[in-house]
Amino acid sequence: MHTVRFLILLVALLFANTNLNAMTNQSLYKWCKPYSDRAFNLTEDEDFYCRTYITGVWEYARFICAAMTNAAEKHKTADFTRSFFGASAEQTADALIQLYVNKMKNDPEQWQYEPTAALREVFQEIAPCK
Repeated sequence: MHTVRFLILLVALLFANTNLNAMTNQSLYKWCKPYSDRAFNLTEDEDFYCRTYITGVWEYARFICAAMTNAAEKHKTADFTRSFFGASAEQTADALIQLYVNKMKNDPEQWQYEPTAALREVFQEIAPCK
């Protein structure tokens, strides 16, 4: 009985948190801009949200780069997928966040979209998967 109540509570909490489902470039930019303005000094909850979101996406992209190395050597489509979605560890999180903030500041028409495409562009620009 406790397991059923726990599962119901878990599902309710997951669906109640609409911020995760409604992440936009505008939301992420508004978290990251003050953080970058303070020279990446973690002082606010939003600073942590910014850093965690971007480094989480970056870790996933780094995993794609590493995991697809052998397949990319054998297949052109795997090589394309690896280079398009992957990222290297050659940069710092601060550099990625700063470039993202700069891009979003200069491109507010992208604010309505999810941040994954913009982050992929950031990774390809300064942390490409080679």
